[in-house]
Amino acid sequence: MKISGSPLLLALVTGLAPAAAGPGTISGEVEQTAFEIAGGGVRYREMKVRLDRSLYVFSGRIGLDGALDMTVAAPIPAWIKEGRKELAPFLGDPVRIPLKGTMEHPSLDVQGIVERLLLDAARKALLDRLGR
Repeated sequence: MKISGSPLLLALVTGLAPAAAGPGTISGEVEQTAFEIAGGGVRYREMKVRLDRSLYVFSGRIGLDGALDMTVAAPIPAWIKEGRKELAPFLGDPVRIPLKGTMEHPSLDVQGIVERLLLDAARKALLDRLGR
């Protein structure tokens, strides 16, 4: 299924890959996903969404009121790896991003996630150099 115009996807891609997000629009394809409607919302695991050449995997719950309680597994953007070549082998892939807020106003703490990702990679690199 093709999708476009989603504020949620636009916020995600703008936060992770600003160059990939055009002026106020984004489109992609969603693979067939099993879901369950219960408790005032829709719950699913591993909904795969292709945006450009990247795969994003969504899991969690969307309330019927549009409230989000999800996690997105996303590829680590090149801009994070650039200039940090010594940490690149320790970054891992994908990065898991908590997604809160609503469908119309999604909340992504990309800066906080990048900081935690880099701190974790630096810790792994240090332990590797110490031989632990």
